[in-house]
Amino acid sequence: MKITGETDDLLGLSVIDNNGVEHVVDIRKSNGEITAHNQDGYPDNTANRTPENNEHVLQARRYAQWHVYEERGYDTLRWDENLPRIKAVGEAIEGLSPDEFEEYFGAFYEAVAESLDTDGSNRLAGLISSVQGANAHYIDVWLDETDSIEKTGEVQPIIPSNEGYEDDLESPPEDAERVPDARIDLQPVPLPSIELFQQLVVHQTRCQVRDFWISMGEEPPEEYRVLGFGKYKFAARYQMDGRYEYDYTQLHADIPGYTVGLGLEDHPEIETGVKEFLSLFDT
Repeated sequence: MKITGETDDLLGLSVIDNNGVEHVVDIRKSNGEITAHNQDGYPDNTANRTPENNEHVLQARRYAQWHVYEERGYDTLRWDENLPRIKAVGEAIEGLSPDEFEEYFGAFYEAVAESLDTDGSNRLAGLISSVQGANAHYIDVWLDETDSIEKTGEVQPIIPSNEGYEDDLESPPEDAERVPDARIDLQPVPLPSIELFQQLVVHQTRCQVRDFWISMGEEPPEEYRVLGFGKYKFAARYQMDGRYEYDYTQLHADIPGYTVGLGLEDHPEIETGVKEFLSLFDT
């Protein structure tokens, strides 16, 4: 990666992807818009590329945006892929007391979690029926100037359709004065307490950081090499043919160097039930 040119508005970069293909990219400093992208390794027409080819093109664009943000400090990251803000949100959630967490995330817990029976078995039928067409939900999180939780938005369902849901999922709230610092996406998970759910939400932010690095064609730092559900849009991409070797959302995935890292071993009474339910989403 190197910066090859600069104007008042744009930066030009040369990016070499994991196939050794050079991408020459122009980025607008003010918002990260890619104004030009040339490469000779893949067909120019998106429809003529393989899924893997298209992913390499997208990875080069994301890496270029990250490099400009990291090296020059320009605001070139997407609002929902801002790595420092996602990390800050995870740290803020981890630092909440149980009562504070319930205040901000109680409705989210009700939407995506379900209590277990006293014998530790999960009530799959009741949980699945309660989802009502949504296979995940999200909640937006805003931080204040001290990087503490300022507020959370309304819980929203993610209902896949043939078109449109991804654009809706990636759009910030229209009525917000500023974009959220992070958006938490979660599939339904049976957990017996909101305290354990707090651990899961923190874990989800770590999975988001993992997704960020993988979407640039890079391995994440070791502490973020975790398995689990991160960003919904990347979970879908992992399951598309030919794009990625692994599906990082699967808790049972055999990926060198990756672990669940969720601390379920501290709660053996529910570990089996949680993994059993999550395995229903492993494809």
